[in-house]
Amino acid sequence: MQNTVGSNVESLIKLVDDKVEALEFRVRDNCRFIDVPIKDLNIRKGIIIAYITHKGVSKVATGDTRIQLSDTVIIISKVAGLRDINDLLS
Repeated sequence: MQNTVGSNVESLIKLVDDKVEALEFRVRDNCRFIDVPIKDLNIRKGIIIAYITHKGVSKVATGDTRIQLSDTVIIISKVAGLRDINDLLS
């Protein structure tokens, strides 16, 4: 899926008979949790922030990782229909 109108998803891959999605988001200035440690976020059940690329450096996300403006974030989700990075929050 390419970045469609009304969606901030950069790419989407369906896995496990379409029960799981891997989504790529580019962090824009409307993100409500820029510079907040992942461990302090109230992330919806069934979603994992897996991987972040910041200024060309890619790493596995940990609880202490802080998402920054222009980062690329890879999400693994059992929740279908995510269209914006803010949809990760409960």
